Amino acid sequence: MKELLVVGAGLSGMVAALELARKGHRVRVRDGAEGPGLGAAPYPSVHTTSIDLEATSLYLDLDLSDLFTPVRICPFLLGSQVLHPPLHLLDLHSVERGPRPGSLDLFLYRACLEAGVSFEFESPLVEEELVSLPSGTILACGLNPRVYRLLSLPFVSWHGLYRTSRTDEEGISRVWVGRGVSEYGYLSTCRDLAFELIFSQQPVGEMEATWYEEETGSPLRGGWRSASGAVPLASPHQPRLFHRRFILAGTLSGAMDPFFWFGICGALVGGKIAALAIHDPERAEREFAAMTRGFATGWWAKRFWYLLRRDPCRLQRIVERLGPRRIEGFFDLFYRRYRFPFRIPGFGRLGNMGTRGRPPGGR
Repeated sequence: MKELLVVGAGLSGMVAALELARKGHRVRVRDGAEGPGLGAAPYPSVHTTSIDLEATSLYLDLDLSDLFTPVRICPFLLGSQVLHPPLHLLDLHSVERGPRPGSLDLFLYRACLEAGVSFEFESPLVEEELVSLPSGTILACGLNPRVYRLLSLPFVSWHGLYRTSRTDEEGISRVWVGRGVSEYGYLSTCRDLAFELIFSQQPVGEMEATWYEEETGSPLRGGWRSASGAVPLASPHQPRLFHRRFILAGTLSGAMDPFFWFGICGALVGGKIAALAIHDPERAEREFAAMTRGFATGWWAKRFWYLLRRDPCRLQRIVERLGPRRIEGFFDLFYRRYRFPFRIPGFGRLGNMGTRGRPPGGR
């Protein structure tokens, strides 16, 4: 079989490469980073997401159970108010990204090497190459704004501050809905690593970091590093599996939750779908549509949220008036009876593709 090219050695790129190698293809992966786990996202880092590990592992034919840590506490902080989501219903887990041995990136990289995938690092995609790339090349570099521009894809820029520290606590997450940012700040812990990120569609500076530290009670002060990138959240019609002569994978394809910006599940499942598009594009289109079917609803819901979010003090007063316990009870009832109208790409209680049992397309 001819050699197939994947551009991007993130989660979706490596899952796609692994799947194609298992089918007997010679696969080459290119990436502009210096090595595995050193891509556009902050690293090392810890990310929290809702994921059905059994269904996702079946779909990918990979046992992910040792990589994800169940979240046992995840308060939402709105000023002086604290809300506790119904964790027993949400399948929240944390996972490490980056170049350390226990990370999800290194796990996939080793699996790719064992399957015979070859890698070329420090090999970024440049504009002059677009016309010469083979048809069917899989593009999986979804946090890089330069790639969106090269492909004339709409995107939203994000800016943030992050820091890491050592911790003895496992399964702790915290979400801060505070002043000065359009999105939020969060803490996630996994494998002796604590990761904090404050991100927004506008630049984040020292003032926002100070507000975060004061309102969350974080014991750390300073030590922030800056980060920025792109996300496919510019339009409710963003998701697309095919673009020009190429196959898009993971975040670049729009396999991302537009409300909370969850991207781990979409990257994993989207990589498998991108590989499927090589041999069975019709089936790949069906599964891609299932994976991203909540995107437009979530995109419009986020527009309403931004109206509330614009004034954190008003949001805090609403919570005070209704009462945190009453709001928590409402969400508990809602999650038991319904699925979230804007669902995360992938498998999980908040996922688009269902939970438990053998997923569509699973082995």
